[in-house]
Amino acid sequence: MKEAVSNQIPATNKVMIVRSHDAVDLLLNVQAAKHLAPFMRCEQSLGSASVELDRRPSSVAYWVGRFVQAGLLVVTREQARAGKAIPYYRAAADEFQIPFDAMSPGVAEEFLHGARNVMVKEFATSVERAARKHFTDGITVTGHPQRGMSISFIEPTRDGSTSPVTEWWGKVSLSKAEAGELQKEMEALVSRFSSDVPGRGKSPYLIMVGITPTIRR
Repeated sequence: MKEAVSNQIPATNKVMIVRSHDAVDLLLNVQAAKHLAPFMRCEQSLGSASVELDRRPSSVAYWVGRFVQAGLLVVTREQARAGKAIPYYRAAADEFQIPFDAMSPGVAEEFLHGARNVMVKEFATSVERAARKHFTDGITVTGHPQRGMSISFIEPTRDGSTSPVTEWWGKVSLSKAEAGELQKEMEALVSRFSSDVPGRGKSPYLIMVGITPTIRR
């Protein structure tokens, strides 16, 4: 069972309820959240976090200072190196929860849209990059009985190769039971791959999964 705690509890706690203005602003800042991510997984020194993030140590140090001041990071230990004490940091909790009433008006929407837009942009860029290598013939536009129009890449037929990209979006008509079943299938995929870690013989892939009720226009 998860236990709610305050902003000042050490890193052994599972959940932190965040209400302080500075901490809320940092957690709902997409750029800041990227710099906090390594410390959510395990303890990190400034150097190791900089390598993982592929950022300059000075840039990471700026965010680490703000995280510590806001109570989101704690120092777990110090290690002597070349006559200096190197601090190691860890997120102050395994999970941060921000109540809606602790957010300024519009902040939650701005954060969610900002984070989503970052991923959508990266996905679109990756699809285009892969498509230019695989789909060299062009784009096909056809009629569709439900959606009116269907747009897709022309599948190559010369060498029998398969595309490394699967992309589709659109509106479908589902019963409540069908929608629930599809949602469970998507959540199973998310559960299967969200804990994936890099390894030998693996390449990075970007996956976007989602389903939501909407209105017909």
